[in-house]
Amino acid sequence: MDKHRSMKISRPLIISFILILTAIFLAGCSGGTLATSWPGLLVDKNTGYLADNTFVYAVNLDNGSLKWKYPPDKGNNKISFFAPPVMTVDGTQLIVGGYDHVLYSLDPNNGTVLWTFPLTGGTGAKDRYIASPLVTAQGIFAPNADGYLYALDLKGNQLWPPFQTPQPLWAQPATDAKCQCLYIASMDHHMYAIDATSGSQIWKSPELGAAVVAAPTIGEDGTIFVGTFGKEMLALDSATGNIKWRLSTTDWVWSSAAQQDGSIFFGDLKGTFYSLTTSGKQNWSKQVDGLIVGTPLVADNLVFFATETGTVYATDYQGNPSWNTTVNGKIYSPVLTNGDTIYVTPSEGDALLVALTTTGTPKWSFVAPK
Repeated sequence: MDKHRSMKISRPLIISFILILTAIFLAGCSGGTLATSWPGLLVDKNTGYLADNTFVYAVNLDNGSLKWKYPPDKGNNKISFFAPPVMTVDGTQLIVGGYDHVLYSLDPNNGTVLWTFPLTGGTGAKDRYIASPLVTAQGIFAPNADGYLYALDLKGNQLWPPFQTPQPLWAQPATDAKCQCLYIASMDHHMYAIDATSGSQIWKSPELGAAVVAAPTIGEDGTIFVGTFGKEMLALDSATGNIKWRLSTTDWVWSSAAQQDGSIFFGDLKGTFYSLTTSGKQNWSKQVDGLIVGTPLVADNLVFFATETGTVYATDYQGNPSWNTTVNGKIYSPVLTNGDTIYVTPSEGDALLVALTTTGTPKWSFVAPK
C-alpha cells in the first residue's frame, strides 16, 4: 500500500481512516479506528434513528423534532456510536454497535436499554463495531473490527461461536434466504460465505486483490457485487465465491452498489460515479465534485448520491442530470428515503440530518440539542 498516495487522494476524515488501515496492514494487528466517523441513519416508518458521536437520536421524520436520545442525559465520552442502527424483524428492538466494544439493544419507542452484549473476553476480543449488524428472522449478525462475526439471538445470547477472519470486519454482512447464507467481506482481501444456522464456512473467495469495507450487494440472480480498495468492482458467484468479472475504477471503491433494472450504480474516491450492467459492461460514468463513499439510492426513477463536498445529485438511469443541491457539511453516508422525502446526514455541518424533497428542495433539518 502506498501511504503517500493514500494521503494525496483523501481529505481529513478519509485520511484518518486510511492511515489506520495502513497501520493495520503494516503492523498485522487486529485493527481499530479513531473514535470519529460520520453519522449513521436508519429510516423506519416515521422515525429516523441517528447514531452520532456520544448519542443515538430518534427523530420525528414529519418535522425533524427530537423524540428521544440515548443516553437520555449528557453523553458519556467513553461511549460513541456511528454505524447506522438496525431494527429487528418484529420491530421491538433497535440494535446499535458502540465504539466501546458493546452491542446495545434499545427500545425503539423510548431508547431504554433492553440488553447489552459486551466484548469482554472469551475469544480475547475487544474492539469496535464499525459496521451495522445484519438482523434477520434467524438472529443478529454483528461484524467487529476484531475480525470476528458474532451471532446472537434476540435476547443477546450467542447462537454459535464467533466466526473468525484474519483481519478487521468493517462491512455489514448480506444474506441470501435461498441458502440461509451470510456473505461477509473482510480486510484480508477475501469474501466468505457462512451458514447462518451453524456459523460454519461454506466457501472462501479467491484473493480479491485488496481490502473490502463496503457491504456486498446480492443481485437478482444471486451474483455478489463488491468494490475493493484495489480500484475495482467485482462480481462473485454466490455458489462458489469465484470471480465472474472485474471492472477497473479510477480509485478505491468504498461505496456499496445499488441495483435497478439490470444495472448497478456506485461511486469511487475519485468522484467518479458508475452505471454497469450486471454482466460487467459499463453503461456510463460521470465525474462529480467530490469523493463518493455512501451507497446510492434508487427511487422515483432516479438515482440519488452524495459527495464529500455536501452535494446531493439526482440523475436518471441513463446518467442524465435531473438536479443537484448542496447542504452545509460533508456527506459520507448513504442517501435514504421515506415516501416523498430523501435524507442525508452531513458531517462537520450545522445539522446532523437534512430532509429534502425528491426534487432537491430543503424541508427541514435536525440539529443536535445542546
